[in-house]
Amino acid sequence: LGLAAGYPLSIAFVSVSKAKAREAGFSYLVNFVYDSPYFMREFAPDPRITGSLKFPKHITVAPVVTNANGVISNNLIGLLIDEAAFMRTVADSKLARGTETIYDQGWEIYTQAVTRMTSRFEREGVMMPGKVIIASSAQFPDDMVSRRILQVRQGDLKGVLISELSLWAAKPPNQYSKATFQVEVGD
Repeated sequence: LGLAAGYPLSIAFVSVSKAKAREAGFSYLVNFVYDSPYFMREFAPDPRITGSLKFPKHITVAPVVTNANGVISNNLIGLLIDEAAFMRTVADSKLARGTETIYDQGWEIYTQAVTRMTSRFEREGVMMPGKVIIASSAQFPDDMVSRRILQVRQGDLKGVLISELSLWAAKPPNQYSKATFQVEVGD
């Protein structure tokens, strides 16, 4: 990865609040890891630590504060932004950067994380390691999720997956009744 041996790596979970990050994604991961025979045998986290997962080889997974400061000063190798389109967007904000007048919390976290990951790990001819996952439904045409989808579709970006599913397609079929009905569509 280009870092000296022993340098810590981190994966951050972010949501609309640190409590939501802990509750929404991180708690599921903790349960998965502790229920996994592979992890418990080959890569078990330190059981004395409860607020994060501290794995061997200096790898930490943790929910972090919900602002760009949560991802700085880390050798970030992964990021999950949950409910990105529901994060704060403030017009005429003092937190806006450069010529921007709108502060978009999700976008700010995303750009800080990607900048951090790129500066630490990107090398010529080698795809940047790690993953950034933005898990959210778009709320309006210019929200953070919609802008990122548009960026990806307009650019020639490799290694980006967009998954847009209806609610009924995303859930297992046994969540719904087998009964169906017809709908007439027309003018």
